[in-house]
Amino acid sequence: LNQYLGGQRGVVFLSGTHRNYWNTDESNREYQLGYSNNYKDIAYNLSVSKLRNYDNKEETRYYFNISVPISFFDKRANINTSIYAADSRYQQSTISMSGTAGKDDLVNYTLTGSNQTGGNNLVGANVSYRHPYSTLSASYTEANNYRQGGLGARGTVVAVPNHIVFSGNTGNTYTLIEAPMANNMMVNGNKATLTNNQGIVLVPNSIPYRTNNYTLTNTEMPSNAELVGNTTQVAPYLGAVNYLTLTTDKRKTFIIKASLENNESLPFGTEVLNSKKESIGYVGQSSVLYLKSDELPSSLFIKLNKAEKMECVVEHLINTMDKNSNICR
Repeated sequence: LNQYLGGQRGVVFLSGTHRNYWNTDESNREYQLGYSNNYKDIAYNLSVSKLRNYDNKEETRYYFNISVPISFFDKRANINTSIYAADSRYQQSTISMSGTAGKDDLVNYTLTGSNQTGGNNLVGANVSYRHPYSTLSASYTEANNYRQGGLGARGTVVAVPNHIVFSGNTGNTYTLIEAPMANNMMVNGNKATLTNNQGIVLVPNSIPYRTNNYTLTNTEMPSNAELVGNTTQVAPYLGAVNYLTLTTDKRKTFIIKASLENNESLPFGTEVLNSKKESIGYVGQSSVLYLKSDELPSSLFIKLNKAEKMECVVEHLINTMDKNSNICR
């Protein structure tokens, strides 16, 4: 049971557990009463519990926990401290710091230290990195009488005709999204889920029997193709492997400056045609041409006045931002 007290007065909670087992008279039970609240960004809670174990021995336990946010290497982190006592005797205290690191917060870390009665101390650390193809992890723990270290990697591999696709996440219902040649596109804003060089990405944790919506967007890394439509959806069966395809424009993008013979800027928003009179772009602000073409055109036709069918031509086009190098005559 949880009861919100209103305003900034916090929450009171009450819980109880009773267990008994087949083929035995043993049972145990626990009742807990607690209070939690926060002061600005500092969260804290305290509780007391009453336990009766299998030997019918009763014990009263007291817990206190506080979490304080800090800035660590210009990233948000949290320091958590907890103290546990039983029957008014100190048992254990723990302090830990956890947070994220890296440009896109793809690194997670936790540092832990604890002390127990009898002088039993422990320190440990673990770190994980969410790569688009695998989640890598490492951990180390040292106590009074042992040391332990570990390395790990987890992820998903799905093979379909002509493709083998990897993901750093795991699940049991898979969706593959293909946007041909649109590499370095992230799914639903997650930079750990990126399309590969062929423009394919694996989402291994789709929710079965629900509509899953996926949106592909650009990252700061360049892409070899432009999306014509960037959203798709699927409502999969449990355990299904779904294959969705988005349309892309695989033509290259060219951004070039040009001007009229009198050094004036070209009219904003006018259409740009290639030598076959196919529309390949438009004139933007400051006489910048935005073009989409398989290769750099040798010449351009720029409409100056649609009503009077006036146009000028740029011969021997040069890929440059110096507008005096491309003159439209």
